[in-house]
Amino acid sequence: MLNQAIIALGSNTNPEQNIAKAQELLKLAFNNIRFSDPVYTEPINIPNPNLFLNMVATLDSSLNEEEIKSIFKRIEKEIGRNPSKNIKHQIIIDLDLIKWGNKIIKTGDYSRQYIQEGIESLI
Repeated sequence: MLNQAIIALGSNTNPEQNIAKAQELLKLAFNNIRFSDPVYTEPINIPNPNLFLNMVATLDSSLNEEEIKSIFKRIEKEIGRNPSKNIKHQIIIDLDLIKWGNKIIKTGDYSRQYIQEGIESLI
């Protein structure tokens, strides 16, 4: 059985390079993944003034939710995400599963306008 996943990608540190690398690695892991156009947004709830480059992706997978999240964590590490950098609010790459099947996992993220616009562009 396939479940649809909606993913949020974001970066505020070398964002064009890191988002492109995330896309490349996600395409290797999921051959049916589709990406919205990227959009720059103001940071939310962090003091770092760097703009974020954000993007939404959708994919269908027979993997379970935890397996998907594990792949995302591996990709984040491969790109260079380091918890110590998060303290400085330098987000090299952030891959969040925001919806899995019919379950909205991150309600706050899901309701953001740029996320909704990204989803709309992929429908």
